[in-house]
Amino acid sequence: MRYLVVLKHCMLAVCTAIFTYLFLVAVLQSKMMTSLQSIRLGPVRASRDRVALAAGATGGAPRSLNCSVRLAAPGTFPTVALASPPGAGNTWTRHLIQQATGFFTGSEYRYLKIAKTGYDGEMENFTSGTTLTFKTHCIRFARNQNKVPELSQAAILLIRNPCSLAITERNREATNQTGLAEWSRQLQNDRAWFNKLVWQVHFYENFVNNWIGLGKPILVLHYENIKEDAVREIRRVVKFLNLTVDEERMECVRRNTEGNYHRKYGDKAQLYRDVLPPPIKRYAQLVMERVSDFLVEHGQDPVPWKNMPPGILPNT
Repeated sequence: MRYLVVLKHCMLAVCTAIFTYLFLVAVLQSKMMTSLQSIRLGPVRASRDRVALAAGATGGAPRSLNCSVRLAAPGTFPTVALASPPGAGNTWTRHLIQQATGFFTGSEYRYLKIAKTGYDGEMENFTSGTTLTFKTHCIRFARNQNKVPELSQAAILLIRNPCSLAITERNREATNQTGLAEWSRQLQNDRAWFNKLVWQVHFYENFVNNWIGLGKPILVLHYENIKEDAVREIRRVVKFLNLTVDEERMECVRRNTEGNYHRKYGDKAQLYRDVLPPPIKRYAQLVMERVSDFLVEHGQDPVPWKNMPPGILPNT
């Protein structure tokens, strides 16, 4: 009888141990499943966070308006250049295109600083088809055989008056993407500044001639026209890219035209009058007239004289 009591207690202890073991296994399995679900959902959540960041970095629109931006699947889009001289507002125009379409734009330069501000397409291979267009400042020179223009199936050519290009580039070189350099009327007598302006006018004309001379589908955008009416000009871009104009996305453009990379000046007209020598203004106007005629000959919009900022042209 004594042995039966001991056996009974032993069996009870074994059963208790088995039950405890099974209970612990069930708890561990439950925690593992939760953990696995977190791992599986993590990238999805991260992706949504990136979309939210992109909308925040290029947005500011109400939550009810869908201004999210995403990458396309590889091979979705053809390789379309967004080509401009430095200082023409390329990154700002990329922001507007992203707002209007919901797809990221790319770049041949892959600047990490820009990628970190919500431009997820910046680090993509620009020929992968995951981005709608790609930023480039290059033109084809015989001496270096740059292949970027040849890799492009079409191009959006973004141009701006050459005097503004020179001023914007000096700001960028002295500060950053949106900062302002120190300016003085003494620059009117500075030989290095004068030479830079001459070079900039030459580059402006060469850039236009080079890209249009490729004989590929081209849409010319004038920075000054985008400043006047961004929605109108970006509509032209969307149609050129064979996409449907989405009025809700156009509202995203209206509500957040500025973006993060649009430099803000004070009295720009006075700045132009202070630092642009009169001979440069006359020379720039002569070249711009030649470029305007060339654009019209090739079925593009002429230079928008009425939208030129005060102080750029002679006698202004």
